[in-house]
Amino acid sequence: MSVAGQSMALSMLMLAPLMGQALSESDVEQAFASLTDVPPELQSAVDTLHTAARSAIGASPADASALLSDPAVNDAMDAISQYVDAHCSSE
Repeated sequence: MSVAGQSMALSMLMLAPLMGQALSESDVEQAFASLTDVPPELQSAVDTLHTAARSAIGASPADASALLSDPAVNDAMDAISQYVDAHCSSE
């Protein structure tokens, strides 16, 4: 899966608890197992999101919102978005 596709999949995964959808350990591990060829400069961001996603398992929408508001999670999402913008043009 491309970095852009991976980014979209992670975004949807992280939004599920906010929409009242239960997030299971299987959902999280399957999503992160599909991440192949993560560029080295994004590995830390992916690790941060993996940790946040694990924390969101069984979380209420309010708790999931707090997780997504964490500066480290925002920084990780920003790093991935910036990478996609810089390296995955739609040309």
